[in-house]
Amino acid sequence: MFIENNSRFDFDTTVEKIRELVANGGWSLLHVHDIKGIIGNKGYDVLPVTVMEVCKAPLSAKILGSDDDRAISVMMPCRISVYQKGNGDVVIGRMDAASMATGMEGAGAEVMLEAFRQMEEILAPVLV
Repeated sequence: MFIENNSRFDFDTTVEKIRELVANGGWSLLHVHDIKGIIGNKGYDVLPVTVMEVCKAPLSAKILGSDDDRAISVMMPCRISVYQKGNGDVVIGRMDAASMATGMEGAGAEVMLEAFRQMEEILAPVLV
């Protein structure tokens, strides 16, 4: 359901490189959530976690333009999580959309597979 890979870089560098790679890959960065900061403001201390919401409009439009596929919107936009583990490793996590698409049919499955393929290609330079 989820894929985790260690990063080649420290936490901040990983986040910055992913931001650049997403833009260079033709995707849009919709929002960046500083989860550590949000939780920290509530009085809890957690290791660094940043979640980036990314979208590629032509792919999204295929799903959102179809009544049969619009339910997939609960998994949109695509998310990339960068987090630090207790041992200091920096990890890039994301949903295994290819596995999830195997139980689907039609355009929705095709779009999920294509989004997964593109995102893996985009992330490859930062993955160990």
